[in-house]
This record gives sequence, C-alpha cells and structure tokens, in this order.
Amino acid sequence: MKVVILIAIYLGLGISVAKAEFQTVGQGEAWLIGGAIEFEHLPYQQTDELNTSLQPYVAYQWENLHIGVDNLSYNFFANTALSLTMVLQPRWTPTDNDSATFTGLERDDALEAGLTVNYVFDQDLVSKWYWNSTFFADISNAYKGHYATSALGFQREYSRYELDITMGLSQQSAELNHYLYGVNMDEANLNRHVFTANSSLHPFAQLSLQYQLTDKSLLISQVNLDVLDQSLEQSPLLADNIYANALIGWIRIF
Repeated sequence: MKVVILIAIYLGLGISVAKAEFQTVGQGEAWLIGGAIEFEHLPYQQTDELNTSLQPYVAYQWENLHIGVDNLSYNFFANTALSLTMVLQPRWTPTDNDSATFTGLERDDALEAGLTVNYVFDQDLVSKWYWNSTFFADISNAYKGHYATSALGFQREYSRYELDITMGLSQQSAELNHYLYGVNMDEANLNRHVFTANSSLHPFAQLSLQYQLTDKSLLISQVNLDVLDQSLEQSPLLADNIYANALIGWIRIF
C-alpha cells in the first residue's frame, strides 16, 4: 500500500527554501528527528482490523535536498508558482506480515524513482490552492510497473495551525496491481485462486493538520483514504476495497 511519509513544514521549522529557478543542493541546514504512531486498516484477507505501529523518523535537510528514512528528494526547480522535485523512495513488500493470506507468496521490496510537480495557482497571505501531480516507476525490477497521481489541494494557516486537504486520482499499472493483489499460477491453492490484475484508476483523499509547538518543533497529524478500483475486488487476497491510515507524530529540528 502507500508509503507513509512524515513531512515537516520547513519554513515553519526555520529551514529556508530557495526561490531561484534551477537550483543547487544548497547549504546544509539541520537534522530532523521524531516519530509517529500509525493506525492502519489494510484491505487484505485475514489481517487485523486495525494495525498499530511506531514509526521513527530521521532525516537531514539541505535547502533543496532531503535525505531521510522516507525518501531522498531533490527540489531542482522552483519559482513562486511551480516546483519540480526528483524522488527516490522504497516500497516495502505487501507480503511481510503474519497473515496466512500471504503464505507461499513472495514479493521483493522495491525502489521507486519519480517526479513530483507542484503548481500553486491561487494564494494569499494565509491560504493557497495548488495542483500536485506525481509519476513513479519501479527501478529495482521488483514489480516493473508504475503509478501516477493527480490531486487538487487546499492549504490554510490559522495562527500556529496549518490545515492541508487534498483529493485526487491515482492510476496504477497492471504490474503494480499484480504485485499488490495478484496471484500467479504457482501461488494458487484451494483457498487462493489465480488472479491477474489489470491497470486501475481510483480516488484518494488526505487531510493533515500540523501545529507548531515552538520554532524548532512540530506536531503532525494525518488521515489518508484510498478506495480501490472495482476490478480488483475479485482478488482472493482482498477482504474489501478500502485502505485507510491515520498517524500522529512529532518532529524536532537539531
């Protein structure tokens, strides 16, 4: 499923963002250290109704380069409206859990490379509307597919609070869907029939609320919801078509 990423608001934590166009890495800024408690509902058969996990977070932030446990990202172009960022990120295997659903299934962890485009088309002193689009592809041959997203977002500041709402669509290739929900001939058994997944298009939404405790620390909360395409509901691995997660965390700059 989706990789959960803790995102610090760099300006709120005193980390500068360059306003040039094509950009160098810039000066080193600070360590970001924190963690979050995540609550997750997976759509798979024979999984717990609600999984709870603790996610530590460590990253180092330059002006335009981020290296952390979530990803490696380089914001190589930015002006007042448009921002382009190259990203490398992991995708952990969906079969790495205790569910009997995945017995005999083997999926490797993947490494994905992609591009994120963010365009602010309306803003004032406390709020902005923006469009965000991403494209990621597997570069590790774990699933040999890709996915893309396009979303409309709204961000609003209220004193020390910041609210961010996004709604959009995600397109996933047949290869990625098969990696997540498919069953090969040699993986089928009496309780798990062969299933070949097709490409899909599904909606998603995200709401995040952040609170600046001090100039150097931030509280983060986030809720994500994905509704899987109906074509995937025939997968023997799935119990329903809803993926949801929520987290609350804290980040400190050093």
